[in-house]
Amino acid sequence: MKKIIWFGLMTLAFSPLMVHADETATSGSDNPVAVSETLSSEGQTDSEQIQNSAQESTAEDQETDQSATSETTADENQEPVDSEAVIASIQAETGTQNVNEINTLADEPSSLRSALTQGITEGSVTAFTQEQLDQLTDEELTNGNRLALRYSSDAMGFDIAYLAKIIGALFVDQTLSWEAIEPQLAFDANSYASFADLIPVVDQLQEYLRVVYPADGVFLHLNQAVSNEWMISILTNLNQMEQEMQVDPGAFVPGRISYIIQAANDSMYLPTGTQTSTTEEATATSTSAQETATTTSSKEANATADGEKTLPKTNEAPSYTLLIAGVILLLIVFLILWRRKKK
Repeated sequence: MKKIIWFGLMTLAFSPLMVHADETATSGSDNPVAVSETLSSEGQTDSEQIQNSAQESTAEDQETDQSATSETTADENQEPVDSEAVIASIQAETGTQNVNEINTLADEPSSLRSALTQGITEGSVTAFTQEQLDQLTDEELTNGNRLALRYSSDAMGFDIAYLAKIIGALFVDQTLSWEAIEPQLAFDANSYASFADLIPVVDQLQEYLRVVYPADGVFLHLNQAVSNEWMISILTNLNQMEQEMQVDPGAFVPGRISYIIQAANDSMYLPTGTQTSTTEEATATSTSAQETATTTSSKEANATADGEKTLPKTNEAPSYTLLIAGVILLLIVFLILWRRKKK
């Protein structure tokens, strides 16, 4: 019995040393403070990387904004449309050098048919054959000549071969629709005193260009979409050029439509609002990216802080050795007292 009591007392005496050894082992193997500091350091590193990325993105967007501003300045200072450049563009597309020949052709269908027959015989007219020409009515020839004269008025004249190409597109290949084009001929840009007078009828001008000068047509056409805002900017700048040239109304050569198409195809006179809108979108994108990076950094920092709170610190490792030893000792004492009382 005495041995049992001594065993319990010795267990109780040496239990703090066992607890200390357990804590020392735990501290040596898994240092919570070191882990916490490591996680915190990694969180700060990721946060700094995100912020640096956002700053680099902001710098790139600022460079884009400066480039857009530079382009705007360049557009505002660019040279006006040159009439010689317009003529050269038309000549390159039509393949003719004579700017007035179409105006010398007679309007009578018989004269047109004779001129076309002669062109087929000489080999200059290749848009259709003699048999196809014979199947064309006088009305179709007259309507084809009407469109050719309008093209000549809007831009400049061309030879009999290109006249045949226009007639062929209307009534042989039917890549152009006379039914759609004829109502549009009531609109004549050259009947207006200036480019500025076309601004109030910009919608009608846009429809005229879309139908009479389609992308799959045989003459000039817009190679990109032009908004009303851009069209008004083109008309405003061309009007200033016209005033500086001091051209009499109705004597603008080449015609006004050719200048409008040339300016649009060369992306001239872009409205200031277009550049401003682009700059605002870039700025908004930059701000959004920076806010997103800041939010992500904040969330990661909070997550790191939460992680630090949940990790165990020094001397907080739980140990049940002392508790178990105390329970055993109490059982032993209780057992001794019970046996003595029984005796």
